[in-house]
This record gives sequence, C-alpha cells and structure tokens, in this order.
Amino acid sequence: MPWQECYKIDERLRFVARLLDGEKMAVLCREFDVWRKTGYKIFARYKDCGLEGLTGEPRRSARRSRACKDHKVSSRDAPKHMWRRDCRARAESRGG
Repeated sequence: MPWQECYKIDERLRFVARLLDGEKMAVLCREFDVWRKTGYKIFARYKDCGLEGLTGEPRRSARRSRACKDHKVSSRDAPKHMWRRDCRARAESRGG
C-alpha cells in the first residue's frame, strides 16, 4: 500500500470540522494524537482567524524577530502573541 500524503492544514481542518459537528475534544485529541492543549489552541485559532488560523505560527525566535528595523510591534509585546494579533486585525479589517 503506498504512502498517503498528509498535510497539517488538512488534518487541522478535519479536526475542527469534527469539533463543530459536536464530537468531544478529548476523543478527537486522542484520535489525532495531539495533546488536548494543542487541540484547544487549534480550535481557538480557527475561531479567531478562520482558515488562515490553521496554517500555523511562524517559528522564529524572539531575538531574531526584533532584529528587523521595520518591526512595528513594541518590544514589551511577546512575539508569540504577534501572530494571533495580526490575524485578528486582518479578520477585523475584512469585517469578520
């Protein structure tokens, strides 16, 4: 049997779709082999940003992200929250 290609965004979309159908978080997390904390994080991103939220966070270190001259987020904000804020801002600008 050949290997099946599996993309993270497709798996996350299936996960969220089944959650929206009413299945329990714990059961789905066990089936998809993810921690429950990760399951809640995926669902929260979907609620905040829609399909864009399922693509995942950029994996840059905090030190590297502040090295950019055009970086508009103040240094007191944590870089890991920057992605979610940007995503929410885009959703609000679209009227969603």
